[in-house]
Amino acid sequence: MSHGLDRSLRTCHRTLLGMIAACAIMSAIQPSEGEEPAPDPTITTVAFGLAVFTIVSRQASTSPTIARRTRLALVLCAYACAFAIALLGAFLATTAGRSLTGLAFAMAAGIFCLRPPPRFGSETEG
Repeated sequence: MSHGLDRSLRTCHRTLLGMIAACAIMSAIQPSEGEEPAPDPTITTVAFGLAVFTIVSRQASTSPTIARRTRLALVLCAYACAFAIALLGAFLATTAGRSLTGLAFAMAAGIFCLRPPPRFGSETEG
């Protein structure tokens, strides 16, 4: 059972990286409006919050003192938040012509997800 979970997490991780790459490509191919102004503070705050939650939940998912199901949920939440950052960037690139901002958001999301998923295979059910 656990080896199947590890395999599923690796597949999820690869899929996530592919979707983030697609967001980066989508952002990169959008026409830019030249010099881009700073992003809206609200959008920046949302992206920053998602980034912090991605980092904290991913770090917490490696703690052996947290229940296995909770750690799995934290990994998946970290992946969802990272993908939300990339989607936010692609949205900005396509709707507001901010391709560099979109690309930066997608690159940040990719960096947050470079580390492979934690292994659950050697643990007992919990």
